[in-house]
Amino acid sequence: MSNRVSAERNGKSAEGFQSNKLMRLMNSISDRDQLWSPYLYLRPQPHEAISFAHAGKIALYFGLSYGAVYDILTVLVKPEINVLHLLLVPILAVPLYGIVFGIFFIWPWNLRASELRRRSNSDDQAVPTVKDEN
Repeated sequence: MSNRVSAERNGKSAEGFQSNKLMRLMNSISDRDQLWSPYLYLRPQPHEAISFAHAGKIALYFGLSYGAVYDILTVLVKPEINVLHLLLVPILAVPLYGIVFGIFFIWPWNLRASELRRRSNSDDQAVPTVKDEN
């Protein structure tokens, strides 16, 4: 039986089945502490969505950090580099990091958070309550 038929029998489309694999891969990468270091405190819990403001904060911290590291390495290799270049790289790294991080990590993270919250809400509603008749 093909993956498509199997997925359709389970109530999922073949495209959804493949995207779930991709989402799991992206979330497994974004769950690693090494990805968030040294700003591990910026990582939300898996069930918490990353807001636009929080994504901006992440992009600011990491973009400036990566831009500064790039500048340091550039100065070591080419000491006569233009000062304007050294200022622009970290500034341009912020939106670039925001776009890349948003596409590859925030989008899958928020989909997972939404799914975890949905499951949690349905589990809370599915648990029967026992009445005390005394």
